[in-house]
Amino acid sequence: MAVTATVTPGKVFGDADVITKETLNQLGQPTVTIAGSVGSLALADGSVTGTKIAGDAAIQLTKLEDIPRGKIIVGNSSADGAIVDANDSGKILVGDGTDLNSVAVTGDVSLAASGAVTINSGAVEAGMLDSGIVVTDGGLEKVVAGIQIKNDGIDPLTKITGHADRIGQLISYDDSGDPEYVDKGTEGQILRADSDGLPKFVLKYKAVDMGTLPTTDSVFSATNHELGYTPTHASWYIEKVTSGTDSVTGYSQYDRIVGSYYAEDIRLWMNATQVGGYLNETDTGFNIRKKTDGTDLGSSSYTASDFKFFIVVG
Repeated sequence: MAVTATVTPGKVFGDADVITKETLNQLGQPTVTIAGSVGSLALADGSVTGTKIAGDAAIQLTKLEDIPRGKIIVGNSSADGAIVDANDSGKILVGDGTDLNSVAVTGDVSLAASGAVTINSGAVEAGMLDSGIVVTDGGLEKVVAGIQIKNDGIDPLTKITGHADRIGQLISYDDSGDPEYVDKGTEGQILRADSDGLPKFVLKYKAVDMGTLPTTDSVFSATNHELGYTPTHASWYIEKVTSGTDSVTGYSQYDRIVGSYYAEDIRLWMNATQVGGYLNETDTGFNIRKKTDGTDLGSSSYTASDFKFFIVVG
């Protein structure tokens, strides 16, 4: 179809019109009306520029070049439009500072095509959790302090990091309510609360060496029992400490004579740190009985320095 142009003058004079400068200027402002369409031979390639397209032209997307489903147009390195595939399942569009790319979600989470995000197994570490966590019916919830694991069949011990340097230690809470390690105990110690109610490993019993056998009306000097608490009971025994067997008493080295069998008038006392006492005896010392038949040997038929006196507290 050809293109026709209709030119309408800006001013048409009548017989009675007065010619003035203004009316003459109107003759230089005709109206041009173009009808029809432009064929491919009539419009040169590249002759249509952006300024020749009206701002409200409302060009339809169907007038653009076909774009495959699930793809978008982005600017490339040459500042031209380029097609980017954005329809792969579970991928997201991510800028890398230069380009926009469709990449898969990796690392600690997985992204489904529906948009659902799942935390991968073993991805949550202690540093990712807030210091104030509590378990509720709905799961983990932030609170003032501490962390608890929801009772849904999880074995908490499998979620705690191992510490080879902490073998034998327990975890308790200090006066501020913060977790702390309890000092590891040694062989023979028991766990008991101290005066502040905090757990501590201490000896259950301690045999305190009071030296050689006391003599008449002797006072046992105060000695540190090292228990770390005030004992609730005490007993005593004497032990042969020299080598060989005593020919008079029949006792050998390390043989012990306990106070419950050879009763003496002994008074003991103890406090949080010390133990002591005295022997109220009119004789010259302990009346030791013979090991074999229990004969009373008195206090002068043996060598006192061969024996030691011990007080057991606990």
